[in-house]
Amino acid sequence: LQKLARGILAVVPAKAVFLTSEFGGQGLFLLSAGEGSSLDVSAAGKAAAAILGAKGGGAGQSFQGKAPSLDQRAEALAKLMEMGH
Repeated sequence: LQKLARGILAVVPAKAVFLTSEFGGQGLFLLSAGEGSSLDVSAAGKAAAAILGAKGGGAGQSFQGKAPSLDQRAEALAKLMEMGH
């Protein structure tokens, strides 16, 4: 997920990406913001993790975590979009 995020943000550095994947029965997520994004990644990542029931953390412009499921992915994305505006 990190490699994909870096590739996307290299093209659109003013944006942020929220990527998810399922592996081994767990949900994985990555929130990453480009250098031109004003998103508070730490606060947004914590909000997404809370919605997903996830554990995670990050530094700088990235936040990643593991969740028991991604059933609440749409709600987490809606919150991130709200926080990004």
